Amino acid sequence: MAQATAPRHHLIGHFRTMFTAVVLFVCLLGLWLLAVDVRRQIDSERAYKQDNVQWSLSQIEFELSRMLLTTDQAQRAISPLDEVRHRFDLFYSRVATMKQGSLFKRFRTLPDYVACVAPFDQFFATYLPLMDGPDAALRAGLPNLLRDSTLLEKNARKLSFKGLAFVASANDLGRAEVEQSLNLTAGLTLIFITTLLGLIFVLLRLDRINQDHADRNLQTLARLDATVATAQEAIITINAQGRIVDFNAAATQTFGFTKAEAMGRDFAALITDPSSQPTIFRTGLPPVFDGPGQMRLMMRHKAGHGVPVELSMSQTSAGDAPLYVSFLRDLTQQLATERDIVAARDKALAGEQAKSDLLVVMSHEIRTPLNGMIGTIELLGDTTPTPQQAEYLRILAASGRLLMHHVNDVLDIARLDSGRATSAPDCIDLTELVQEVLENQTPAARKNANTLRFSGPADGRSTVMADGALLRQVLLNLVGNAVKFTQRGEILVTIAHLSATGSTVISVADTGIGIAPADLDRIFDDFVTLDASYARKVSGTGLGLGIVRRIVGRIGGTMTVESQPGLGSIFRLTLPLPILDPVAHPSPAVPQPARPLETLVIEDNEFNRVIMRDMLHREGHDVVEARDGLEGIVLAGQRRFDLILMDISMPRIDGFQATRAIRQGSGASRESRIIAMTAHAQTKDDPALTEAGLNGALIKPITRLALQTVIAGGIAPAAPYAGALLVDFGTVHAMTTDLGAVLATRLLDKFLAETTQSIAALVHCHCDTGLDDTSLREVHRLEGSAAMFGALALRNALAQIQKLQSAGAMVDLGTEVADLHDLWQRTRQAYAKAATDNLANTAAGGYREVGLPPQLSSLR
Repeated sequence: MAQATAPRHHLIGHFRTMFTAVVLFVCLLGLWLLAVDVRRQIDSERAYKQDNVQWSLSQIEFELSRMLLTTDQAQRAISPLDEVRHRFDLFYSRVATMKQGSLFKRFRTLPDYVACVAPFDQFFATYLPLMDGPDAALRAGLPNLLRDSTLLEKNARKLSFKGLAFVASANDLGRAEVEQSLNLTAGLTLIFITTLLGLIFVLLRLDRINQDHADRNLQTLARLDATVATAQEAIITINAQGRIVDFNAAATQTFGFTKAEAMGRDFAALITDPSSQPTIFRTGLPPVFDGPGQMRLMMRHKAGHGVPVELSMSQTSAGDAPLYVSFLRDLTQQLATERDIVAARDKALAGEQAKSDLLVVMSHEIRTPLNGMIGTIELLGDTTPTPQQAEYLRILAASGRLLMHHVNDVLDIARLDSGRATSAPDCIDLTELVQEVLENQTPAARKNANTLRFSGPADGRSTVMADGALLRQVLLNLVGNAVKFTQRGEILVTIAHLSATGSTVISVADTGIGIAPADLDRIFDDFVTLDASYARKVSGTGLGLGIVRRIVGRIGGTMTVESQPGLGSIFRLTLPLPILDPVAHPSPAVPQPARPLETLVIEDNEFNRVIMRDMLHREGHDVVEARDGLEGIVLAGQRRFDLILMDISMPRIDGFQATRAIRQGSGASRESRIIAMTAHAQTKDDPALTEAGLNGALIKPITRLALQTVIAGGIAPAAPYAGALLVDFGTVHAMTTDLGAVLATRLLDKFLAETTQSIAALVHCHCDTGLDDTSLREVHRLEGSAAMFGALALRNALAQIQKLQSAGAMVDLGTEVADLHDLWQRTRQAYAKAATDNLANTAAGGYREVGLPPQLSSLR
């Protein structure tokens, strides 16, 4: 609770009081200044009576007349010359008093004062030397002195008249100023008296208001006291010294202390548990208060046991002293209830987890021998069975694949429900993805005499950001269901965009048997196969739509279904897939370096080393190979290389560590260009590249153009995205172009043969508790090889296995490894189909741009 503040009317009253005080002060100050001014004017008038200006000016004329008389007598030898000098000095002093005395200050401001005084100044300038000279000179000058003094009488008389006029004007002005000052004094006195009366009125009103507020405050305090006393929560108030100043009845019930026992005691010493929160309440000090909020603490009962409470605190004040009001709610019963709820929840979750784990484990235990069985059946098929045995083997293989499909459905459900299923959005082509799914379902559609059709987006924009693997799984389930439940009909897949940027609607419509309205709400439940007649016509676990529902919800989409029995169904997905504008990249010119380069290839994968070595040789560069990071560090320290191609994922020392060691050492290649080679596209923009000292990255599979660009000092172009394909045959075609058909065929043959053996070894490695170091190195090697030969799905699966191994997900790891056999078989079939198609095209004189070399011994 915020600190209490004065009511608004108190602030207004305080402002009025301050304003009134200021007005009174100004009035008093004005009265004082006016009194001083009146006194000054009175003194000025008095000064004019004591030292009258008119009298002084007449004395100038009088002394001039006396000096004329004395001069005339001295000229007739009646008076001595000293008398002349005496009268001259008196006349001079009278004029000097007029020119310098304070009495004549305002008189000297008259406009023609200077003209009146100028003859006097000229007279004194002429005769002062004569008066101070010898008697003979003075006697000789008496005639001139008499003449000039007579002429000066006119000016003296004019000056006397002006003084008379000035005095009269000054007296009038003085009386006016005194009258004005007295009027101002009277006005200010009236304002002062009026303000005093207003202040008295305001004070009386404020007193009445304050009395009303005091009465209301007393009533509020009475209600608050009653509320605090009857509150169900403990309320304890402490002061700035940490001592209790209020303790309600609920606090007594909660902590066992009576109010008399608690009052005045130190709160920290009385109730708090030092082991709980010793920094909040401190002995002899105020609590550490950071504002409103709630916290849970363990307090102490009088009997000694702990009391769990929820504390909230507010700060107020009593005058200038702060007070802290603590609200404490006893949580003993609530915590007991919470423990019961948590225990029940944990028990339920443990049961669900146990069922999920059992489901995954049993599915895996089924998959492991099932994989062995399917592999053995395929090996038997490579012998020379009799026709009857071949039919038996076909039935066994079909049954095994069907059983594997059911087990995969169960595992998908378990992964999605556990939240361990990963999602990796990337740039994919929806049109290519749908066409791939339709091609996959074409054999089943032909079996039921169905037609598959596809309608792409109206604007032709089909590049979106999505998880291709998850989206393919959704479409395979929906299209597969449509094919199964349709006879001699049509399945149409439609893509439409709701706006220029998304979302995207994907519809799967069929003309099959349809779904009854009563069943529409439950078809997405697990293990639902509707009725027995469906189960007799088609096989299935009833998990497909449950998987679809989970995946669509996981990627933030929605799904609806419209159906009529006998007419067919429409499943409509609305997915938040950002639409990307495909950018056309013109074929860049192949850059050429100025000279052959000394290059070091650090790569633990033999296939990748061979490919990089031959590409570099074809460009005319010298190549030295290192099989791991440690060997690469040694070679880089011994020899100066122009370029180092560094694999990132390697055993013992990875590419980042090796690069740092080369940069920080004193070897010959510490300043060389080092380019990363990685199968992970996101690594290209990883800040760790620059931090480790790498100068760029090549994304596997590495094309000749990308390599040439990096060698020439440029940035490698981004690798084209191949969607969710099993195999990116563009990569294989580029490798064939870069290395030649003979070498590419030999390398691909070796890759197919070795990968078949390695996958078989991994599938039977019994890795439920995780991969050993040898198997993990083999997985990493296979990932690099798969990337170089365009086996994208296999590369992704191997990368997922390494990720799960790092995360310690042992059960999922075993499942992923068991999946490799089926994935590799489908990958081999994709290679075989491409090779066969290319052989047929070659025989017909044609050329298949993304095909394979037609003579692959590993596929025959």
